[in-house]
Order: sequence, then structure tokens, then C-alpha cells
Amino acid sequence: MTSISPQTGSRRSTRFILRLPLGSHWRRWLVATLVAWVLAAAVGVGAASLLRRDLPQVQSLEDYAPPVLSRIYARDSSLLRQFGEQRRLVVGLSDISPWFRQAIIASEDSQFFRHPGVDLKAILRAVWVDLLAGRKDQGGSTITQQLAKDLFLTKEKLWTRKLQEWVFALQMEKTYTKEEILTLYCNQIYFGHGYYGIEAASRFYYDKPAAALTLDQAALLAGLVQRPESYSPVRSPERARRRRDLVLRRMVSEEFITSAQAEAAQARAVVTHVGAGAGSRHGLYFIEDVRKKLLAQFGEGALYKDGLEVATTMDPTLQQTAEEMLRDGLRTVDRRRGFRPITENVLEDHGTEPEAWDDPTWFMLPGVGRTAYGVVLESARDKVHVRLGRDMEGVLHAEGALWTGEKDLRRLLKRGDRTLFTPLEDPSAGGGPVSVALDQVPQVEGAVVILDPATGEVLALAGGYDFERSQFNRAVQARRQVGSAFKPLVYAAALEVGLTPSDRIYDHPTVFIDPQTGDLYQPENYERDYMGLITLRTALEHSRNIPAVKLINHIGFRPVFDVAARLGITTRLRPYPSLALGAVEVSLLEMTAAYGAFANGGLLLPPHLIRRVTDREGRVRSAAAPAASEALEPAVAYVLTQMLQGVMRRGTGASIADFPYPAAGKTGTTDEHTDAWFIGYTPSLVCGVWVGLDQSASLGFKQSGARAAMPIWDRIMRFAMKDRPPAEFSRPPEVSQAPVDPLTGLRAGVRTGCREVLLESFLPGSEPATLCGRGPHFRQQLPYFLHMKPIDESQRLVLSRDELDTLRDEEARYLRWLPLSRSLAITYGDSSLTVGVRLRDEGPFASWGRWRTAPEPPGQVPQGRLLLTESAPLPEDLPEPPEDVLPLDERRGLDGRRPQAIIIQADR
Repeated sequence: MTSISPQTGSRRSTRFILRLPLGSHWRRWLVATLVAWVLAAAVGVGAASLLRRDLPQVQSLEDYAPPVLSRIYARDSSLLRQFGEQRRLVVGLSDISPWFRQAIIASEDSQFFRHPGVDLKAILRAVWVDLLAGRKDQGGSTITQQLAKDLFLTKEKLWTRKLQEWVFALQMEKTYTKEEILTLYCNQIYFGHGYYGIEAASRFYYDKPAAALTLDQAALLAGLVQRPESYSPVRSPERARRRRDLVLRRMVSEEFITSAQAEAAQARAVVTHVGAGAGSRHGLYFIEDVRKKLLAQFGEGALYKDGLEVATTMDPTLQQTAEEMLRDGLRTVDRRRGFRPITENVLEDHGTEPEAWDDPTWFMLPGVGRTAYGVVLESARDKVHVRLGRDMEGVLHAEGALWTGEKDLRRLLKRGDRTLFTPLEDPSAGGGPVSVALDQVPQVEGAVVILDPATGEVLALAGGYDFERSQFNRAVQARRQVGSAFKPLVYAAALEVGLTPSDRIYDHPTVFIDPQTGDLYQPENYERDYMGLITLRTALEHSRNIPAVKLINHIGFRPVFDVAARLGITTRLRPYPSLALGAVEVSLLEMTAAYGAFANGGLLLPPHLIRRVTDREGRVRSAAAPAASEALEPAVAYVLTQMLQGVMRRGTGASIADFPYPAAGKTGTTDEHTDAWFIGYTPSLVCGVWVGLDQSASLGFKQSGARAAMPIWDRIMRFAMKDRPPAEFSRPPEVSQAPVDPLTGLRAGVRTGCREVLLESFLPGSEPATLCGRGPHFRQQLPYFLHMKPIDESQRLVLSRDELDTLRDEEARYLRWLPLSRSLAITYGDSSLTVGVRLRDEGPFASWGRWRTAPEPPGQVPQGRLLLTESAPLPEDLPEPPEDVLPLDERRGLDGRRPQAIIIQADR
């Protein structure tokens, strides 16, 4: 036989000399043994002929289709994830490195190209070695036999199974070429860690295709075949190295490589890139949602066995950015909620000194601004020394923990404490400890959705702070109250029924009465004040609650239901006045897609994450073909977008008014600050952000959509838009524009004296015709509770005697009657002014005893469709409110004024 020299790796011949005693006893033993072998062979041949009847047809290999990995790809064709019961990728022989082919033959079956499927010499040699060793120590199976066993037979160690294996191997060799058998074998064998076939193994261990394997890598993988888990370089690098070197010596012995090549390969360290080829570490919420959709559409068998190739819509760079900025934003919000005492100490909990602690997260070097776990080495009043890595230290100064409100760092940290720190300097620059800031794992959660409004493709989706911490996808699975982010749907419905951004509405204390039950609903503005007479644009820009409820009550609930359904909102909506304030639970994905229709000229493209699915043969199993639907008329979508642009320029989104691209959006905040939203869009991207707690608890004082969610949106969208050409929203030809005064909503002109002029957009024929002027400007200077009072041409309030007396009594804090000048001195907020009063004629001796021959004009009051309901009388047959409801005559606004009562129009 041939053996290998461990010193040179060269082939040498070894002779086995068997010396038998010449005694009759040994001669009889030899004869008996030979006879036994002959009989065994005969029995084996006979048994094999019988066993053939139960064997599967070898021709079935022509349809060889082993379980294959399904692979999920991003839009740039980078691998995101692989799914499969057996992680396998099937390739042809030409796609396998020649080094591996030679290594597998040298280590597993050196006579592969010479035997007919069964190597009798190898079998006899294995039997002889096992007899001498007294145990099964060597196998004699060929590559063909191993393939037969893996494909068609069980793992039972029975003689019948062994006989079947021989027969099947012979059949395979008669039916298929050696190259075909070797190809099947390379795709079938197991390499450990759940990976089957050389292609999947090469990508897992080395992050490269099998065709690119180097000699040392090929030898290591070939060595795994015998005992994949024992020789794994992940579990035992030294054992893997010894096995690799043995394979290299076998390759020298079989003259596949030279001794010099083997020595050079042996000198290389065992270095793998385990997991690098398994897919992206980002987008886990996105990938999991894709997996669920594939399961629902194709079933488990297809996903885990059929090798689906799935092209998704994910933009990897945008996805990573969205995740990182969401995390940063959530930590910022969480810090505002206060410092929470540290709960883990390596000294007390693990019995390990901080200097010896090896954190499981320290396999990566932290970067500037990226949080990392550290352990406290020493704590002083104004300085704390921490370990941030195996060979890296940091220093926390008092200013790095200002957010905690604690000046003595010893009260926050002690030796051994393990918590999060954020490097403020580049750790890779060297030069000693780096400055760090104290951080903590947030309890606050959030979600982000970014999509292309023109296609409906979801470019990025993050469903929480950390997928490993919680797999619940808050972008898709969670339905939370949307707050004022729902208001654009109400205003869209108002535009459809003919209202305009310049129509005026009265913002003042108001109670809405349910005519069926007598129940009372009294909304209040977030700012806890009242603006009086304002335009619909101003009401939306500043997210005024009372005008929104008045608006939905005026136009009716059904138009809003219809708009929401066309925009893809699947939640069942109910005709309650609070609907106008977003008292409805909707997913972030649905709301973001709805805003996408605003950006896309009214066309709604259903959001989707999958572009195309093909099978292992390249056949298309599914392709995205979203059907666009006209959710809004283009003119309505454009006018609404112009109003939402004002939100970011002058309204609740004004803190990011310097956003350098044309953009529109809306904040959303629910009661007690439990949910914070911001959804905004440019002509090419729409992004939605939600921030909250899973338990629906308060985020904290003033944690509104503008403060908690909008900064995250701002950072993400600045990054997302930096490489996109700036573009304006396209104005439909039917939309007209006219100059208006933004305070009064009236038409501005050369002589109207308007301090500010806004070029407003209108649907066809709805432009305001009334010119602005001194009178409307004067009215806006008055306190809000006087906005609806009549004013004559001389800018005097026109009041009855009773109205004047009521004002003097109820507004004594702000008004002082001056009888000699017949005027009111007003001090309200930061302004002080004096307003003349003309009392209405009530007869020949009215108006303080003056004689009038003809009544004076009654004075002008603001006109408009929305203002007509302000004077509508209440029905006399209203039911009494429930006992636990504060009655109308005891109600007051936030400033103590009596509210106006309006009937809820729930049947429209």
C-alpha cells in the first residue's frame, strides 16, 4: 500500500509481510478463513440481487433537487438573509475550485476515477485494520457509496444497508459519469453549522464562492467532511488546522500538489469570516416581514427547501441609516425621562474583576457617537475610568453625564458597573483613553418607514430599537393612535367638498353635544389657548384641535371615511368628533403610504417589500405589479401639500424650517404624550416616524411629535436626500394661485396694506374675491373673544347694551369701559389698545338718550361657510347629559370663558 511521510509529505511504498507459522493448526485456520470470505462474498452477491428489488431507481437522480437555501436580496443585489432546513446552494462542477476537487478526492477516495463504485481493496484493507485494532477504526466507503447512502439510504449500521449501498453505487457508476457523481457529492455533503454543499459552506466560512477557494481553504473544508462538528474552525481552530494539514499531505501523496505548495498552505493561519456570508446585520425587521409574506404566499416547503431567489425593495444604505438614527433618537428621548440606576455589576453578579472582564460585545471597535458597553474601573466625583474593549479605555467627565442632573459621578457609577457609553473621540486614533458620555439602554421604542411614493416600494423599515430585544414589528404590527397626523385626511375631505385653505373658522372654547344621548365632548388645543378667527391653513399649520373638530362636524364623517379608505386605511372608523384629532389606531406603514399619495399627486401605490420571486430554475413565481389607484384628485393633493409645507415653514414643524429640500409633513401627538408621530415627504421620498412606549405610557412632559419624532425624521431625510436632485412638487394645470393675506384669508392687493402676502393655491373657481383691508386687519388685532363681534366702517365695535354689560362683567380682567369716550381699553397678552363702541339703536330714546332719525348700519361680521354654524341655535328637545357628565352651564374653557355649544352631525 502507499503511505505518507509526515516529514516530507511525499508518497512512499510500504510492504506488509505476513509471516504465518507452518503448523497444521494455522494452515487449517487460514483455509477456513478463505472459505468464509468466499462464502460471504457469495452470500453477499445473492443478497444483493434480492435487495435490488427494494432500491429506488437510480434514474431518479436526473431530477435531483435537494433542499436548497432561499436567498433574500436587497435592491442592489446584496445578500440580506438565507432561509432553509438545509443551508445549501447547488452549483456545477466548473463553479467549484479545482483545489477542493483534488482535496476531497485525496482525503475521501483516492481511487475515485479508477474503481467501479465499490473499492474492494479499500474494503478488505479496512476490515483488516479493524480486526487488528479490535474496533471499527477505518472506513472503506467510496465517494459514490457515501453519496448513495446520503441520497437514498438510512444511517443504520446493518449488513443489509451496506449491501444496498454497494449495489446502488454500482448502478450509479453505470448510469452517470464520474464528473456528474462528483458534482452531486460536492453539493450534498455536510460541512457543519447547518450548511450543506460546498457553495454554501464556502460562503459561510469564507464569504466567497466555492470557485474562489484558495488551496489552504479548500483543504480545510475537505477535512470537515469526515467530522464536520469536531473539525469546525469555529469550535476548534487547532483541530481544524491539524486536519487541514493532513489533507494537504494526502494531496502531496496523490501528486495533486507539490511539497512546497503544501508547506506554504500549512504556514497560513486558520482564519475564517464566519457569518459574513450569511447576510446583512441590518434590516432584521424588514427581513422578518418578508419571510412572513413568503410563508403566507408560498408555504414552508417552498421557502425552506425550494431555493427561492427573492429580490426585495430594501435600500441597504438607507436601511442602516434609518436604524442608526432611530436608535440615537430613542436614546435622546429616553434620557429626557431621567437616569435609571444601573442593574448589572460584573464584580457582584459575575464574580469577575473589571480588569479581567471580557464583554461579549467587544468583538467590534466602537465608533464616534456609537454607543458601546463598558465596565467601570474606578469612580471619582468628577471622573470615571471605564473599559470599552479588551485593549481600550475611556474617561467619563462630569459634563458627559449632565443629562442625569447629578454632579457627583460616584452616585451614578461604581466599580464593576456595566452600562452603555458613547465615545466622543475616535477610538482608533490611539493616544490613550478617549472621552465618553454616559448612556443607557432606552425603554422608549420607535419605528421608521421610508418608501418611494411613485412605486410604493418600501426602501427601509425599522420596527423597533433592537430586533434581538423584541421581534415585535412596531411599523407593521402595532396600531397606535395617530393623533394630529390624521388631520390631513380631514382637511383633504374638506377640500373635496369645496372648502379652501383661506376659508375661516373660529377657534374658541366649544362643547359638542350628542343629540341622541346628550353626552358632551369638549376638546382643547394642545397649546391650551385660543386663536379666534383663523384660516384653515393656519388651523392645520398650528394643528389646532377645536377647528379640526368643527371642520369634521361641518363636512360630515362620511367624506372622511371615504378619503381614509381610498388612502389605504383599513382601520374601522367611527363617527365620533375625536376622530378629527386622530383618536383612531393605525399602523405606521399604512399612514406613511397614505401620505405617499399626497406626494404622488393623489395616486396611491400599495406599499410592498418584495419586487420579484424566482425559483431555482429561474422561473418567476411572483412579481410586484402594484395597481395605482386615484385616492385624491391631483389638484386636491397639491393644495393639501402646499398647506402641509406651511406646517414645516411656520407651524408645528418650524423647528426644521431650514430643511434644504421642498418638503411637507405633519406632526402627531396623542393625549398624555403616549404617542409621537411625524410623517413628511418630498416629491421622491416619504418617511414616517413613530415614538412611544409599548405599554402606552407617557413619554414625558412635552414629548410631542415635534420634539420626539421630528428630529429623527430630519436626520434621516437629510441623509436620504443628499444625493437626490432637488425638485419642487408638480402643480397640476387646473390649480390656480392668488395672493392672499395669511391672517385673514382675504385677497391681497396693492392697496390692501397687508404686511405679509402668501401665494395661495386653490381648486378651480374657489379663489377669494373679497379684498382684504383695514377692517379685517383691525379685527385680527382684537382679543379672540371679540373676533366675531360686528365692526362698523369706523372700526368701532357694534354692541347692544346687554352685550356691553356682559363683556364688562365677564372680561373685567382685560376690558375697561371708558364712558366719556365710549370706548373699551383692552389689555390682552402683550398688546394694549383702545377700541370705540357704538351701541345699537333700540328706539328713539336709545343710545344713551340721543335722538336718531334713522338707524345706523348694524356693522359687519365675518362671513363664510364654516362660520354659519357659529350662530345656529340649539334644539329645545335635547336630552339631559348622563349624570357623570359635567353639564353645559357649568363648563368653561381653559381660560375660564363660557364655551359655545354645537350639535354633533353624526349622520352625515
